[in-house]
Amino acid sequence: MSAMPLISIVICTLRRPKHLLQALDACLSLRSPGACEVEILVVDNSLEASARDLVLGAAANAPIPIRFVHEPRTSIAHARNTGVAASHAPLIAFIDDDMRPSSAWLVQVMRGMELEKADALIGAIEPVPEEEGQEADPRLLDMYRRDLRLPEGSSLPVRKNGYISGVGTGNSVLRRATCVDGVECFDPAFGRTGGEDTDFFQRLGRRRLKIVWSAQALAYEIVSPRRATLDYAIYSAFHGSQNFARVTIKNSRHRLRTRMALAAVGAAQGSARLCQYALLRLVRSDEASYAQLSAAAALGKIPSVSYTHLRAHETGRNL
Repeated sequence: MSAMPLISIVICTLRRPKHLLQALDACLSLRSPGACEVEILVVDNSLEASARDLVLGAAANAPIPIRFVHEPRTSIAHARNTGVAASHAPLIAFIDDDMRPSSAWLVQVMRGMELEKADALIGAIEPVPEEEGQEADPRLLDMYRRDLRLPEGSSLPVRKNGYISGVGTGNSVLRRATCVDGVECFDPAFGRTGGEDTDFFQRLGRRRLKIVWSAQALAYEIVSPRRATLDYAIYSAFHGSQNFARVTIKNSRHRLRTRMALAAVGAAQGSARLCQYALLRLVRSDEASYAQLSAAAALGKIPSVSYTHLRAHETGRNL
């Protein structure tokens, strides 16, 4: 094993030992493209460093280096920044603890990064129910899918303000030389509420770096029964839009104007979709549930609306 790995796989975790152990097993089972040196970093984001013994036990018999890193400041942004700072390789990959990279993932990542001379790579995600026989609405399960429907190795479309649709840190790879600028990659201001990865990739987009898509660098995301429910989907849709609004406002040159524009769009879309929901409820259509999702996503664009407000002003069933 050389002193300098080619890629550091960073797994951030918070009190999910079963998921973490399975993620480590999947990473240790990856096919290697030739003499590709790999290290795995587990960043434990719990105050008590609860994963230490599990990680050290896995590292004792592992064929590649596994390092334990403790980040007691509970925030995914802090955890990811700590992982970046502790990693040694020129390429940094992020795999969530509830993700399982496919066996060919490493081969496809290295091929995509080198063949396309990419600064970053975004890989496909396929959702998998956590429990055998778990009943899950396919449309709700599909919310966890990442399929940008682009040709393999193509550059992702970037809006004028740098925003890139469909990206996230889970199953992504960064080139240290171009994506890491010596300061915190992920803004801790977003760490507890989410949106830090949207903000990070928007800043990369503004720099017009080459960010490529790979359907072949596939990872599976394990979806628990709770996360496959309508209530959780509504919660996730609303907060996802709130995070999008926060990131857009932060990165705007005219923040007040942007805030007002988002509020106007969210109010218009939300009102229309709430009306649609009411009509679908009236005729007892199964599509009413999905209208709820659309309404929550629209209303999340209004910065002054909280999830508590949304629940307090529910129309019929939970919204």
